[in-house]
Amino acid sequence: MKHSESLALREIVRAELVRSNPKELTGKYISGQTFAISDLAYRSAIIGRHFEDCHIHGPAVLAVVGIGHLADCRIDGTPESLFITMNQPIQGVIRAEDCIFRNCTFYGVGFIGPQAQKEKFMKSFMKQSTPDTQDSTTKSA
Repeated sequence: MKHSESLALREIVRAELVRSNPKELTGKYISGQTFAISDLAYRSAIIGRHFEDCHIHGPAVLAVVGIGHLADCRIDGTPESLFITMNQPIQGVIRAEDCIFRNCTFYGVGFIGPQAQKEKFMKSFMKQSTPDTQDSTTKSA
C-alpha cells in the first residue's frame, strides 16, 4: 500500500470518528464503533466496559487494570512502541478498569504498566497489521 493510500484510509477513519453517535457510546457494551477513547473517560477512568470490533483513537495512554484484558487486537504502530513500563503510580493516563477489548484496532494509543504486564499485552496483539504498519514494513524492506 502506498503512503498516499494509507493517508486516504486514515482520513476515512477520521470522518467516521466525527459521525460516531454519542448515544451508542454510553452503554456497557460497545460494538463496531469508531471513537476517541478520551471521550469515554470520566475523571480519567473508564470502568467495566466491553469493546468489540471498535476503532479506538488517541492520542492516549491507557493503564488496563483489574480483570480487564485485550484479545485479538491490532495497533497502528510497532509492538515495540506499544507499552511503557512503569512500576509507580502516574497521573495523566486513562485508567481502563475491568474493561475488555476484543478485536479492536488502536490508533495513536499506548499502554502503561509494570514489566510483568508487558509480555501479557504483547501477546494480546495479533500478528495481523493495520494499513499503517504494512506501509512502514514495506518501506523498511
